[in-house]
Amino acid sequence: MDPAPPLIWKVIMAAASFALPGLGHFVLSRPVRGSAWFALFALSTVALPHARTIGFIGVFIARFGAALDLLVSRLTPPGPAELRRASWSTIVFVAVVMALFFYFRWIK
Repeated sequence: MDPAPPLIWKVIMAAASFALPGLGHFVLSRPVRGSAWFALFALSTVALPHARTIGFIGVFIARFGAALDLLVSRLTPPGPAELRRASWSTIVFVAVVMALFFYFRWIK
Protein backbone atom coordinates (compact mmCIF):
# COMPACT_ATOMS: atom_id res chain seq x y z
CA MET A 1 0.00 0.00 0.00
CA ASP A 2 1.19 3.48 -0.85
CA PRO A 3 2.35 5.42 2.25
CA ALA A 4 0.48 8.55 1.15
CA PRO A 5 -2.95 8.89 -0.46
CA PRO A 6 -3.04 9.81 -4.14
CA LEU A 7 -2.88 13.47 -5.05
CA ILE A 8 -6.48 13.51 -6.30
CA TRP A 9 -7.70 12.45 -2.82
CA LYS A 10 -5.77 15.33 -1.25
CA VAL A 11 -7.23 17.75 -3.79
CA ILE A 12 -10.79 16.53 -3.12
CA MET A 13 -10.33 16.89 0.65
CA ALA A 14 -8.76 20.33 0.16
CA ALA A 15 -11.80 21.37 -1.88
CA ALA A 16 -14.06 20.10 0.90
CA SER A 17 -12.07 22.11 3.44
CA PHE A 18 -12.28 25.17 1.21
CA ALA A 19 -16.08 24.84 1.01
CA LEU A 20 -16.43 24.31 4.76
CA PRO A 21 -13.13 24.80 6.62
CA GLY A 22 -12.28 21.74 8.68
CA LEU A 23 -14.46 19.23 6.82
CA GLY A 24 -11.58 17.59 4.98
CA HIS A 25 -9.63 17.32 8.22
CA PHE A 26 -12.53 15.55 9.92
CA VAL A 27 -12.89 13.10 7.04
CA LEU A 28 -9.17 12.33 7.18
CA SER A 29 -9.33 11.69 10.96
CA ARG A 30 -7.74 14.93 12.12
CA PRO A 31 -10.48 16.32 14.36
CA VAL A 32 -8.26 18.73 16.31
CA ARG A 33 -7.03 20.51 13.20
CA GLY A 34 -10.53 20.46 11.74
CA SER A 35 -11.97 22.00 14.89
CA ALA A 36 -9.34 24.74 14.88
CA TRP A 37 -10.01 25.69 11.26
CA PHE A 38 -13.77 25.57 11.78
CA ALA A 39 -13.52 27.69 14.94
CA LEU A 40 -11.56 30.35 13.04
CA PHE A 41 -14.12 30.27 10.25
CA ALA A 42 -17.10 30.45 12.65
CA LEU A 43 -15.65 33.32 14.67
CA SER A 44 -14.78 35.23 11.52
CA THR A 45 -18.25 34.70 10.10
CA VAL A 46 -19.83 35.97 13.31
CA ALA A 47 -17.50 38.99 13.27
CA LEU A 48 -18.28 39.77 9.63
CA PRO A 49 -21.30 42.06 10.21
CA HIS A 50 -19.56 43.97 13.02
CA ALA A 51 -15.96 44.19 11.83
CA ARG A 52 -16.14 43.71 8.10
CA THR A 53 -12.45 43.88 7.27
CA ILE A 54 -11.27 41.63 10.09
CA GLY A 55 -14.12 39.18 9.46
CA PHE A 56 -13.38 39.03 5.74
CA ILE A 57 -9.67 38.47 6.38
CA GLY A 58 -10.47 35.72 8.90
CA VAL A 59 -12.84 33.94 6.50
CA PHE A 60 -10.24 34.22 3.73
CA ILE A 61 -7.48 32.81 5.96
CA ALA A 62 -9.73 30.01 7.23
CA ARG A 63 -10.80 28.88 3.75
CA PHE A 64 -7.43 29.03 2.03
CA GLY A 65 -5.46 28.00 5.11
CA ALA A 66 -7.50 24.84 5.69
CA ALA A 67 -7.21 23.84 2.03
CA LEU A 68 -3.49 24.60 1.91
CA ASP A 69 -2.91 22.77 5.19
CA LEU A 70 -4.37 19.60 3.67
CA LEU A 71 -2.44 19.93 0.44
CA VAL A 72 0.95 20.45 2.12
CA SER A 73 0.69 18.07 5.07
CA ARG A 74 1.86 14.49 4.85
CA LEU A 75 -1.09 12.16 5.20
CA THR A 76 -0.88 8.50 6.06
CA PRO A 77 -3.57 6.02 5.08
CA PRO A 78 -6.01 5.49 7.96
CA GLY A 79 -6.41 2.16 9.72
CA PRO A 80 -9.73 0.62 10.85
CA ALA A 81 -9.78 2.42 14.22
CA GLU A 82 -9.00 5.75 12.58
CA LEU A 83 -11.76 5.22 10.04
CA ARG A 84 -14.31 4.64 12.82
CA ARG A 85 -13.11 7.76 14.63
CA ALA A 86 -13.17 9.76 11.41
CA SER A 87 -16.69 8.67 10.56
CA TRP A 88 -18.02 9.50 14.03
CA SER A 89 -16.22 12.84 14.17
CA THR A 90 -17.52 13.70 10.70
CA ILE A 91 -21.09 12.83 11.73
CA VAL A 92 -20.81 14.98 14.86
CA PHE A 93 -19.22 17.83 12.91
CA VAL A 94 -21.95 17.85 10.25
CA ALA A 95 -24.67 17.60 12.93
CA VAL A 96 -23.27 20.62 14.79
CA VAL A 97 -22.99 22.65 11.58
CA MET A 98 -26.55 21.74 10.58
CA ALA A 99 -27.87 22.61 14.06
CA LEU A 100 -26.15 26.00 13.94
CA PHE A 101 -27.47 26.62 10.45
CA PHE A 102 -30.99 25.71 11.53
CA TYR A 103 -30.73 27.90 14.62
CA PHE A 104 -29.46 31.00 12.77
CA ARG A 105 -31.69 30.48 9.74
CA TRP A 106 -35.11 29.82 11.28
CA ILE A 107 -35.01 30.56 15.00
CA LYS A 108 -33.13 33.87 15.17
